[in-house]
Amino acid sequence: MLTLANDKEHFNGYLAEDCSFCVLQKQAITLSPAPPPKDEALRLHALRKTGLLDSAPEVRFDRITRLAAQFFRVETCLVSLVDSERQWFKSRVGLQVDETHRDHSFCAHTILGDHILEIPDARNDPRFADNPLVTGPPHIRFYAGAPLITRSGYRLGSLCLIDPAPRQLSSLQHAALRDFADCIEHEIETVQQADMQRRLNATMARTNAMLSTLPDMVFVVNREHRFVACNEHPDLLMPTHEILGKTPAEVLPSLLAEQLNQHIKQAFTTNQLINSEFFLAEHNQYFEARLHILDREEILILVRNITQEKRDAERLHNSENLLKAVIDANSIGTWQLDLQTEEMLVNNKWASLIGYDLEELGQVTYDTWKQRVHPDDLAYCLDIIDQHAHGDIPLYEANLRIQHKDGHWIWINSRGRITTFTADGQPETMLGTHFDISAQVQTENSLQEQSQHMEVIVEHMLDGIISINGDGTIQSFNPAAEQIFGYSYPEVLGKNVNILMPEPHRSHHDSYIHNYMGSGLGGIIGKGRELEGLHKDGHRFPIEIGIAEVKQEGERLFIGMIRDITERKKGEDEIRQLAFYDGLTQLPNRRLLLDRLQQAIANADRHQRHSALLFLDLDNFKSLNDSAGHGQGDRLLQQVANRLTQGVRKGDTVARLSGDEFIIMLEELSVDNHEAANQAEVVAEKLLSEINRSFTLEGLDYRGSASIGITLFNDHCASREDLLKQADMAMYKAKAAGRNSIHFFDPQMQVAVTARAALEQDLHAAIRQQQFCLHYQIQVDDHGCHVGAEVLLRWQHPERGMVSPADFIPLTEETGLIVPIGEWVLEQACQTLASWGQNTATAELCLAVNISVVQFRRGDLVRHLLQTLQKTGANPQRLKLEITESLLANNLDEVVGKMRTLRQQGISFSIDDFGTGYSSLAYLKQLPINQLKIDQRFVRDLLTNSNDQAIAEAIITLAKAMQLDVIAEGVETEAQREKLLQLGCRHYQGYLFGRPAPLDEFRHALSQI
Repeated sequence: MLTLANDKEHFNGYLAEDCSFCVLQKQAITLSPAPPPKDEALRLHALRKTGLLDSAPEVRFDRITRLAAQFFRVETCLVSLVDSERQWFKSRVGLQVDETHRDHSFCAHTILGDHILEIPDARNDPRFADNPLVTGPPHIRFYAGAPLITRSGYRLGSLCLIDPAPRQLSSLQHAALRDFADCIEHEIETVQQADMQRRLNATMARTNAMLSTLPDMVFVVNREHRFVACNEHPDLLMPTHEILGKTPAEVLPSLLAEQLNQHIKQAFTTNQLINSEFFLAEHNQYFEARLHILDREEILILVRNITQEKRDAERLHNSENLLKAVIDANSIGTWQLDLQTEEMLVNNKWASLIGYDLEELGQVTYDTWKQRVHPDDLAYCLDIIDQHAHGDIPLYEANLRIQHKDGHWIWINSRGRITTFTADGQPETMLGTHFDISAQVQTENSLQEQSQHMEVIVEHMLDGIISINGDGTIQSFNPAAEQIFGYSYPEVLGKNVNILMPEPHRSHHDSYIHNYMGSGLGGIIGKGRELEGLHKDGHRFPIEIGIAEVKQEGERLFIGMIRDITERKKGEDEIRQLAFYDGLTQLPNRRLLLDRLQQAIANADRHQRHSALLFLDLDNFKSLNDSAGHGQGDRLLQQVANRLTQGVRKGDTVARLSGDEFIIMLEELSVDNHEAANQAEVVAEKLLSEINRSFTLEGLDYRGSASIGITLFNDHCASREDLLKQADMAMYKAKAAGRNSIHFFDPQMQVAVTARAALEQDLHAAIRQQQFCLHYQIQVDDHGCHVGAEVLLRWQHPERGMVSPADFIPLTEETGLIVPIGEWVLEQACQTLASWGQNTATAELCLAVNISVVQFRRGDLVRHLLQTLQKTGANPQRLKLEITESLLANNLDEVVGKMRTLRQQGISFSIDDFGTGYSSLAYLKQLPINQLKIDQRFVRDLLTNSNDQAIAEAIITLAKAMQLDVIAEGVETEAQREKLLQLGCRHYQGYLFGRPAPLDEFRHALSQI
C-alpha cells in the first residue's frame, strides 16, 4: 500500500471509500506504462548482481534519502530500483510500503534517459494525468527523479522526490539532486566492490590451497626475469622469501641460470609451451621445467623433480638388457600378442622350436599359432587365456603340443601375462614365453610308471615321505616332500639326502649313517626330533622328523617322515612377539626391556663398564595426533622406531615404553665415567639429528624433534625402576630447557621432583583450606577513565608466604587442579560483578578473567559458567574472558564453538599476551574475539627497542583492521602511555594506574576517584 507518512487523513479516507489502491493491484486499469529500455535484459542482470533487491535496510542509503527530503523540503524521497514487474524501494522517507507495480511507476520513465525527469504537475502531463497515484491517494503532483547509472551504463532505478503539491526545481536544485544521486551510485558501487573483493579473496584462497597441494615447484617470472611468485616446496634451493625478487642468476648455478633465461625469452617470444630438463650436479638430481606465458608481463614455470623417474628408467633399461641376455642364454622362445588386432611378434627361438626360420613364417598372427596347436590342447589353452584376460587367474600357463615343421608333435610349456590395457580397461597386449619340455614330459611319464606303486601309498599323505639306502641315496620322494623342500622327485632321485640339510649336519650325515650301520647305535631311530631342513631356494625352515629302519630284499633302508612345522613355530613366535614386542613398531616392549635392563645391570657390575639408558620423548606428538589423526601418528612412530634402530649398534636395545616414549639402552661403554658420558651423548646427538630429518607421512611432510634424558650406571646399586625414573626426569629437564635437546640426570633432579611433589600436596591443601585469594588491577582508557579491571590469582601459603603464580600455575595445569581453582575464580569474579552492578559508580566496569587452556578444553566449562552467571546475577556483558594463543593450536572448531556459545550470552573475549605465541590471521579471523592484549614484554622496552615498538604497532594496526579493541599491559611510565597513545592504543593496564590489590583496597581506591 503506497501512502505518504504525513498524508494519514487522506489515506484513511481513501481506505474508507473503496480502497482503490488495493483494487489497483488486482484490476486492469488503462495506463500508458513506460516501455522497457532497449538493454532491458542486461539492465535487469546488472540490477540483480548488486544484491540490493529485497535486502535489509542500510544506514548508508537511508541517511542520503533523509538528507535529500530535508534539503528539498518534500514529503517523500525514495531510492527506487526498477525490477521486471515492480519498483522496489531500497530506501524510503515518507512511505510505508516496500514496492509498487512497475506499470504505475514514474521511475520506469526516468530510467529511459540519462537526465533528471522532472514533472512539475502530474495532472497536466498526459503520461500521468490518469495514473491512479495522481487521481487518488497519495495524489502525486510533483515528481523529480535522477536515474541511478552504473559504471557500465545500466540505469538501475532512480533517486526521486515526490510531493502532493506542484512545484519546480531550480537549476541549483537540479545539480543538487544529481549530486545526491551520485552519492547513491557511489554506495551501490561500494556494495558491488565489497562483493567482488569477497569473491576475489575466496578465489585467491582456493588458488593458494591448490598451489600448496601441487607436487611441482611453481614460479611466476616477470619480463625483468625476476621471480614474483613461488610456492613452498621441499626441493627449493633456498627459502621462498629469499627467492622472490631475485633473478635466476642469483638463485641457480650459472649454467642452469643461463639456460632458464633463454627459455624465458623463448616463452615470451613464441607464446608456446617450453619443456626442458636439467641436472643439478651438486644435489645429483634431475628436474623437468615447463614454461608458459600467462600474459604479456609474466611467465608461469612448473618444475618437477624427476630424479626417481630417471633412475627408474635406467633400472628398467638395465633390466631389459639383463632379461634379453637371460632369454638368449636359456634359448627361450618369446611371443607378444595384440589381443585387439590378433597380430603376434615372436623371436627366432620361438620359430626354431617348431623347425622354422623366422623369415619362413612370414607374418605371424593369432591364427598362425592356433593352426599349429594340437586340436586336443587348443580348447583348453584358449580357455586359460580367456580366464586370464578376464582377471580370473593371475597368469596364463599351459603345457601343449605344437606341430613341428617335419610333422611330429613337440611338447611346449607356454606362459604369458597381460601387460597393457586399452583406455577403457580392455586387455590389449599379452607377453609370454615358450619352452620345449618334450624330454621332460617323456621322463615324467617313465618315472610315473616306475613309481606308481609308491604313489598309491603316499599320494594322500600330508607329511613328506623320503626313503634312503645305506649310502644316504634318495630312493623315493613323495609329493608332500616335494612341496616341503621345493625339489621335484626327478631332481633328488639318486642324490644324497644331505642336500636337504643345512650345515653342520650336511657334512656329518654320511658318518652318522656309517656309524649306525657299524654299531647299531643311534639317537634318532624310532624317535621324533626337531631339526632344520634346507629348501631348494636356500632358506632354512623347521621340521619335525621321525625315522624308521626297514629291510627290503636284504637291503637296509631308512624311511623318514618329515613334517614342516613352520606355521607352528610362527604361532609360537607370534605368542612370544605379543608378549615381548610392541605391536605397532615391533620394538621390545616394557616387559622385554626390563628383562634386558636387569641383565645389563648385572653385566655392568661384573665387568665394571658403564652402560647408559636414554629416555627419548617426541616433542609436540599430541599436536600431530590431534591435527592429522592417529593414523599419521602411528606412521610417525613406526618411522621413528626404524631410524632409532638404524642409529645404534646391533647389540644395543631400542624399546618402545608407551605412547611416544622410547628407551635406548647402550651397553659396553667406557670404564671411565666422563668418556662413557661422551659416548652416550654422541649417540643421543645422532638420534636427535635423525628425528630432525623430515618424515613423509602419506602426503604430509612433517618435521619433528625430540627431548632425550640420559642416565649412566655401572653397578647393581640402582634398580631398574630407579634408572627409568632417572632417565625420565632427565628427559623432562631437556623439555624444560626448550625441547629438541639432551640432558643428563643428576641428583639435583631428584630434589626438584621431591619439591614438585610437595608443592602438589600443598596445592590440594590450598584448595581444601581456601588459601587462594584474588587481587584486582585497574584498566583505564586514554582519558584516564576507569573502564574495568583484571582478576589476578594469589596464593597465601601458611609457611611459604605469598607464592608467585609463575611457581604454581604450570603445576596446576599439569595436574588438572587448574579446573577447580579456575571454577572458584569465575564464581568469585561473577559475585564481584553482581555487587558492582548495584552501584552506579561501578556498574559499567568490565572484569577480565584469565581462562587456562586446560580449563577451556573441559567439556563442562560453558555449562558451569552459564550456571554461575545465573546463580550470581552477574551481567555477562561485563565479563571478559582472557585466553592465550596456545588455545588455538588444537581443536580449533571445538574452541570456536564454545566461544560462540558464550558470545551469544554477551560474554566477550580477549587474547592475552598477544604476539608471544603462534596464532595466525587464519585463526584470528575465525574467532569471535573482541580484544587483543599487548604483552608487557613489548611495552617494557617500547621507548628503547625498535623491534618492540614495531611489534606493538603491528598489533594495534591489526586490531584496527579487524575492528578489535586493543589494550596494553605493563604500562609503568607516562612516556610509555604517550607512545602507545601515539601508536593508536587507547586502553592501558599497569603500575602507572594502580598495582594489583585485594578487593576491599580496590573498592577503596575507586571510591577516592
